[in-house]
Amino acid sequence: MEFCCSVGKARGHWRASGTPQPGSYDIEIDIANDVRQWEQVEAAVDEIRSEGSAEDAQIVIIGTIERVDADSVAYLRVGSDLVMVEMRGTLGLVEGSRVKVTVPSIDLYPYQL
Repeated sequence: MEFCCSVGKARGHWRASGTPQPGSYDIEIDIANDVRQWEQVEAAVDEIRSEGSAEDAQIVIIGTIERVDADSVAYLRVGSDLVMVEMRGTLGLVEGSRVKVTVPSIDLYPYQL
């Protein structure tokens, strides 16, 4: 499904029972596998977007590294939210650095506040 948020528009897999109805939802973005493709960038704007066709789409997330744990988990600040990212190696990841993460897909989990 396609979704819009404060930092962009992308496609993700809805992981809740039933079909989502048009409207506003609070969601958790989950990246199912370790991130293998990332790079430091100079981009000043946080962003999430889909690239490519529906069959071979990739999701691009640009944000700021807020924290890196010893177990290769990075916390990426994207807009006002944090996305937890399991990285395949964190060599070169520095808190405060701007990164672009590219993944094949994301899962969307709605939750109630």
